[in-house]
Amino acid sequence: MIEPALAAALNHLLDREPWARERLQPFVGDVLEVRAAPFPTLRLAIAENTRIAAATPTLSATLVLTLKPGFAAALMQSEAQQMRTVDIAGNAQLASTLLYLARHLRWDVEEDLSKIVGDMAAHRMVNTARALFDWHRQTAQRFIQDSTDWVVEEKRWIISRQEFSRFASDVTQLRDALARLEARLARHT
Repeated sequence: MIEPALAAALNHLLDREPWARERLQPFVGDVLEVRAAPFPTLRLAIAENTRIAAATPTLSATLVLTLKPGFAAALMQSEAQQMRTVDIAGNAQLASTLLYLARHLRWDVEEDLSKIVGDMAAHRMVNTARALFDWHRQTAQRFIQDSTDWVVEEKRWIISRQEFSRFASDVTQLRDALARLEARLARHT
C-alpha cells in the first residue's frame, strides 16, 4: 500500500509547519479518499494528533476527490485548469482547507538533502533538478503549441477561432439577407 509512505511524507511537511496542523485540527477523524483511475484508491485519515495516517476501510470518506484523466497534464497549467480536472464530493470546508495547504505548504528539498550530502551539493542538485524540470515543462509547452499550430495551420483539421468567428458572422449575414429576400418576395406575391 502506498498510503503509509504518502502519510509519512505529508507528516514530514506538517511537522515543519505548526500552523498547518492547527488548520487541520477541526477535521480530526475525517477521512479523505482520492480516486484516480486506473490507480488504486488512496484513503487517508486525519488522526487525533493531527497526523495523517492510512484510513481503515471501515471508515466512510468525509471527502472524495476524483481526479479526471486530464489531471496530470493540468499540473503543468494554472490552478484553475487543475481544479477543472478534479471532482469534489463531501465536506467543502475540508476541501477548502486542503486546497489552502496545497497552495502554501512547500517541501524544502534542499534543506532535507543538505543533511545527507551537505549544503553545497544539495544546492547544486536542487538547482539542476529545477533547471531540468523547467526544460521539460518548456519543451512540453512548445510541443503542445507546435502540434496545435500544425493541426490548425498545416493540416487544416481544425479551424482557428478567428476563422470560426468570420464564418459565424458570414452565416449570420447570409441568414439576415435571406430573411430580407423572403420578406420582399412575400410582399410581391
